[in-house]
Amino acid sequence: SKKRNSTRPETGFALVTGASEGIGRAIAVELARWEIPIILVARNVEKLTSLAYDLEACYGVKCCVLGADLSQVDAAEKIHEVTSKAGITVDIL
Repeated sequence: SKKRNSTRPETGFALVTGASEGIGRAIAVELARWEIPIILVARNVEKLTSLAYDLEACYGVKCCVLGADLSQVDAAEKIHEVTSKAGITVDIL
């Protein structure tokens, strides 16, 4: 498995939308392989929770699950509010 370069600065979280399936899920898996902590976002919290469990078990990466429907006008604002209140720094979108 690939490992991040230990001289590389610590990265904040990557926020992955549509992470419950398809391309979003594939991106989340790839980020986990590089040990980048992830905020998984999609409508299906059950699928996100299962994915988070698998990624944490397989790659030892921190995952946060956030249920959100991005078709809603205020979804991005709510995601920002939740991550800010939790003290989570998002470095990768």
